[in-house]
Amino acid sequence: MTGIKLKEVMKIQPFSRAELVGGKGGVDRLVSSANIQEVPDVERWLHGGEILFTAGYAFQTGEKGVQLMTTLEEKGAAALAVKPGTYLPEIPAEMIRYADDHDFPLFLLPGDLPYMDCILPIFHQITQSQIAIMKRNEEIHNRLIQVIVEEQGLKGLCVVLGQMTAGAAAVVSPRGMILALDLGIREEEEPGKEELGVKGQERQGGETQGLLQERYDRYRKELAGRRFSESTPKRMKKNKCNLIYDSFGKQQICIPIFVKNEHIAYLLLDMPEHEASSMDLLAFENASSLIAVELLKEQAAKSEEQKVKEQLLDDLLAKRYGDEEVMLRRGRYVGFDFTKKSCGFILGIDSFEDCLSGRKKMSEKKIQKIKQDMRAELERQFSESRLPALLLGSGMDITGLIQTEGRNRTQNVVPALSAVLRRLASRYGQLDFSVGIGREKAGLEKVVESWNEARYAIKAGRRIKKKEKEPKLTCFEHLGCLCFLCQVEDTRAAADFYDEYMGEIERYDRENEGVLVETLEAYFANGSNLRKTAEALFVHKNSVIYRLGKVESLLGKKLSDNQVLFHLQLCLKLRQIQ
Repeated sequence: MTGIKLKEVMKIQPFSRAELVGGKGGVDRLVSSANIQEVPDVERWLHGGEILFTAGYAFQTGEKGVQLMTTLEEKGAAALAVKPGTYLPEIPAEMIRYADDHDFPLFLLPGDLPYMDCILPIFHQITQSQIAIMKRNEEIHNRLIQVIVEEQGLKGLCVVLGQMTAGAAAVVSPRGMILALDLGIREEEEPGKEELGVKGQERQGGETQGLLQERYDRYRKELAGRRFSESTPKRMKKNKCNLIYDSFGKQQICIPIFVKNEHIAYLLLDMPEHEASSMDLLAFENASSLIAVELLKEQAAKSEEQKVKEQLLDDLLAKRYGDEEVMLRRGRYVGFDFTKKSCGFILGIDSFEDCLSGRKKMSEKKIQKIKQDMRAELERQFSESRLPALLLGSGMDITGLIQTEGRNRTQNVVPALSAVLRRLASRYGQLDFSVGIGREKAGLEKVVESWNEARYAIKAGRRIKKKEKEPKLTCFEHLGCLCFLCQVEDTRAAADFYDEYMGEIERYDRENEGVLVETLEAYFANGSNLRKTAEALFVHKNSVIYRLGKVESLLGKKLSDNQVLFHLQLCLKLRQIQ
């Protein structure tokens, strides 16, 4: 419904002479028309938003007047203006009480004020307001179209919408990732630069940038508080304006954007719905259509870029190239410099065979959805962490290279991949995810080495940590000899070697509920120091000596022999990955 607020109507001459005698809490009601009411069954002609003028002929008593006001309230009328006279000497007290109780505005008109002297100026003001709104929305529509023509992208659309709402405007992915954002900070809001010297301008620029960053960080925090999920649009009207609340209880307009029943984004606007006119809401919905077009265009470009990157990484790992300079040039084309340090990684699902059969059996559609989510989470994390990366999907594993030159790998790469693991584990609790990370390398050949290290790391990590419930992230350089033991663990020679040293000890523990293996692990972990081993096991030092003596008895070998100690430690490492 379009119109003007009642408090604005109250300023129009000569209606401004009317006295508001009741319902002062309803002056924000929207007035869309004005009319005269002198018939009892007026509800047949009401559409909502009317301010009605009457001399009381249709009711003449307070009781019937209250009945009329009840009907007007139910039909959405804006106000009632009464001019006492022949039929109604004064406004009855019960009508005033009803007006106050229900915040339904009730006016007392001067006796010498003709209805039409009020109605015509009100209609004129409403018409002028509607014309202004239509012009404004036509201007906004033209500006949005110009953004598309000039290829300013989603950011340009958000800037126009931010100006329109005088607040933040954002396009957000279904998972809550910011695709484009305008915080509503306009250049005219900044202090006058003509009053500043050069140093002052530099300082002001830094303060403005700090303000932008502060608002951006706060907006991201608010966004995270909404806990976006695939189920969210089910509670909303598709491609329509919906009122939502952020994590701080602040109202916003949200439009879930769908294309062919596929949910591709949200449009979020910092404007409470009650402050937006119907034309505003229509403009927002039209803007969401343009956003959908822009998103589809960007998705197509991104898909092509992904194919180029995947082919580049596939050629590199398979060593399908002759001229290294060509590969370096292809890398630079997609923003990746192979002459700088990079590290390889692999993200995958443990025991993928269980997804295809058995108790965890999934449909092909579900499997593809998981693969898409794995990639989407990686892309989202690398984008937020500003880490250049190449990705390649293979089965249920995603292989990648991350540019680490100039960045602290421990502070950037590891936390980024850990965050991805946590989100995937939270979303798919029935599945186990692992990540293996290779060492930093520079140069084409070395990059392939880092990827091979990532393969060893994820394999070793799965075996070492297979009993843990937490997501598994394993760095190659932290594995030591375990990485090589993983390659021989399944061989007959390894099994015979293990049984020779640990077979009798494990059998003794099983049959006697013993703790010899635990004692050996603590003994080696504490540098073969008897006192520290006893403290770690919470036993007396003599108990440790007795247990180690039992180990020697079962082995038929002395622990004073360095070779025996080495072989026992090697067997305990093999035990970790069994």
